[in-house]
Amino acid sequence: MFHAQNEPNPARQPSQLQRNTTAIVALLVIAATFAVPHRAAADPASTGEPGSISGTVTDTAGLGVSDISVTLFDYAGTVVSTVTPYESGIYSFSDVDPGSYRVGFSGFAYVDEWNDDEAELESAVSIELSNGQAVAGIDASLQRLGWIEGVFTNEFSSETSSTVTAGGRSNATTADGGYRVDGLQPGVHNVVFHPRSILGQRHTVADVVVELGRGTVVNHTAEAKPDFHGAGLIAGTIIDTRGQPISRVTITFVRADSGYSSERMTRPGADGAFVSSEGLADGDYYVVVSHPSLVAPVWYPNGSDAASSTPVTVSGGGTTAGVEMTLDVGSISGIVTDAEGEPIPRVRVKLNPGQFGSLDEYITGPDGYWTFRPQVDQNYRLFFETSPSRAPIYPLPPDVPEPTWARDFASEWYSELHIPEFRDFNSLNFGTELRYEAGDHLVIDATLERRGSFSGRVTSEGGAPIAGIQVSAGYGNTTVTNADGDYTLARVDTGSHEVVFSNQTRRYLTTSYVDESLGADEPTLVTSIFGTAIDGIDAVMVAYGSLSGTVTDSAGDPIEGVQVRASSAQPVTTNSSGHYTIVGLRAGLTSVFFDDPDGRYAAEGYDDAVGFEGRTLLPITLGEVVTGIDAQLVDAA
Repeated sequence: MFHAQNEPNPARQPSQLQRNTTAIVALLVIAATFAVPHRAAADPASTGEPGSISGTVTDTAGLGVSDISVTLFDYAGTVVSTVTPYESGIYSFSDVDPGSYRVGFSGFAYVDEWNDDEAELESAVSIELSNGQAVAGIDASLQRLGWIEGVFTNEFSSETSSTVTAGGRSNATTADGGYRVDGLQPGVHNVVFHPRSILGQRHTVADVVVELGRGTVVNHTAEAKPDFHGAGLIAGTIIDTRGQPISRVTITFVRADSGYSSERMTRPGADGAFVSSEGLADGDYYVVVSHPSLVAPVWYPNGSDAASSTPVTVSGGGTTAGVEMTLDVGSISGIVTDAEGEPIPRVRVKLNPGQFGSLDEYITGPDGYWTFRPQVDQNYRLFFETSPSRAPIYPLPPDVPEPTWARDFASEWYSELHIPEFRDFNSLNFGTELRYEAGDHLVIDATLERRGSFSGRVTSEGGAPIAGIQVSAGYGNTTVTNADGDYTLARVDTGSHEVVFSNQTRRYLTTSYVDESLGADEPTLVTSIFGTAIDGIDAVMVAYGSLSGTVTDSAGDPIEGVQVRASSAQPVTTNSSGHYTIVGLRAGLTSVFFDDPDGRYAAEGYDDAVGFEGRTLLPITLGEVVTGIDAQLVDAA
């Protein structure tokens, strides 16, 4: 829902969002990815039914930890699978072959460890998994690494944009200068601040002690150096007629005695505050502000040329502050809220000039505020995008709860037309055009609606719950079932969706939700309504067929490394016992072929067929295991 008006909006400071560094983003991307366990040979002798390994990961205070990776290693130290715990810290590896395993726990902000609180993989006690066994209680209590936190300020303006670096980790300050850098090893670190608008200087706080599990407060006030390059500075603030700061302007400092030629240039920060980017020699300067939406540059304080301007004097290498300018620059702005009127952060608001692609973007902060200052008089469209894959994550001050994720809400154009997230973003059939002319102050307040959700349970034909099944509906919206076979698919856009159930182990056929109460035998589309949770979207998975057997030589000894192929399934290799199992077989007739890649034995088809000729076709039934498909190979010689 939108509320448009062409009148002044109450003065509001927009939130300047800063991007996290690559390390932080990489952690959140890992935390958002659930790698479905795949079947792998854990032990050369593994021949039985798969089981599971599970546990709970907590911190030293006993709280669940979810922002880590849990990795399953086989007896040889090879990675079998990696998962991310749920918010409660619970994790589970399903469909695991019998054998010996170890589990590793690794997170950006924690000390790595393996099961039984061991610091090295080699020291971890093997977890023995037998046929169909569910091993639980493989828990871990992780020690958090150290961190630094504090507030960054400077003495010449309220501009607090800075990158903070320590111990190879970095993060950006929030709009109020708060910051936190996690994942620091214990020891002594130098903390380096890289401010945006204070002459580009770096400020270092040396010898900061960091301890495990504790935060060290490092507050810092940057002092611009008036003698930088042996010259003075000019500082001030640029705002519009509504008291809003202006940052996207160019400020030129012109020597009054040099024929008005440009001497230095700079830009304000997000709060409109500026300091000359380089030192100025003593003398008088005209301060000139340019912006594409201005008919002509404005000369301080509000003149149109040098004759109507008041020069600013720089003397003694000092700073001349208080250069305040008010520009009549128009804007399109507003606040994004939910149905209860609460502001929504992390919404990417896009200004579209009526052509393909967006002209400008603004990410809402905790107050939900956004603003644009168009540079051309024309028609525009507004798009409010809540896609989690696009909106950056900004750091929060310590002890501030995590705000609502924008992805809980539906993306929409200005016109109340909801669309699947940004798939049709470049289509000009969406959105109502806004007419903007220089000096206009258009206020467009948007109310976004929450997406709906689907939930249900996935079981086998025998009624047993199945974990690790991927559930999807709509554009790029997926989740996986838990150990009880239950799932909740959140953030489903309005409309009718086919709910698809699949897995990557090829144990079960991909299927879709069918409402049997309607007598249907085709996929039933489920209609999502904004803000509505729909339960009972269940599925019964039908298992593929499978076959197994043993390959021996003419003396009856097992042969390792023989490749076994069957129609419509991935080939497998015999283990040290000569045993193999092929899964993922479709119903019908299939042939089996045995081939030694090393050329030690002659290839043959089942049953003792030479080459492809004369092979016996085996009937495969879904959900059944065909055993005893053995082969005795003769020497290639």
